[in-house]
Amino acid sequence: MNTLLRRGAAAALLGLGASLAQAATVNFTGWAYGDSWQNTVDVVSTNDPRARDLGPAGAFAGSVGFVGNEGGFSGSLPGFVSYCVELTEFFYLPSGDMTGYRVVGGADYVEWDNANGTGKLAAQTAARLGQLLNYADTQGLIRSAADSTSLQLAIWNVVYDTDNSVTSGLFRERSGSRYDDYANTLLVDSARWDRADDVSVLTKAGSQDFVLVRAAAVPEPASLALVALALGAAGLATRRRQCPVTAA
Repeated sequence: MNTLLRRGAAAALLGLGASLAQAATVNFTGWAYGDSWQNTVDVVSTNDPRARDLGPAGAFAGSVGFVGNEGGFSGSLPGFVSYCVELTEFFYLPSGDMTGYRVVGGADYVEWDNANGTGKLAAQTAARLGQLLNYADTQGLIRSAADSTSLQLAIWNVVYDTDNSVTSGLFRERSGSRYDDYANTLLVDSARWDRADDVSVLTKAGSQDFVLVRAAAVPEPASLALVALALGAAGLATRRRQCPVTAA
């Protein structure tokens, strides 16, 4: 996540409601920070045997278009960069037009209620994820494909675990990947951060879901206040598995 995500998005995404739901089309054309096919991780979610995989992870870039005008969402959002929030669904890269998505406020996203047996409510996960993403973006911490792989691991950890480590607990990266340390740094440092973005999810039953974020207001510069972020999906592997991205 960097200033690229803040470019030209304010008009399309201002006024996001907590429980907004509307139709959207998502299209990912490639990796957001360079080729991540070799950024292999081995992840497991201990309370869900479906949620485990081995393969590449990272941020994806493309666009999202909204149908109609609801809560300030209208038209299209180019320059969309996103990470996935599920380990049990998949999509293909390049994705083409993935239609029929809805925008759901993070606090109302039922997949985050007690995800992996954490006992957390969706609102808690959304708040913690907003804190992590705001920290990574405003500090300019995602600059490369490797950085985005670490952030994807951190996102999964927020969803599927209660600690600040991707190498222990309910969600784990098991291979000792070089991306683990930075993922843990992002988790630990962001836990002390005092701002959080407004988190929603682009969701569709039977398909991979993606994070959609409205940035929190920042003191300087004023022109950056209330602009939109779009975050979301990283897949795993080069074949159909739990949260893979596969080459079409």
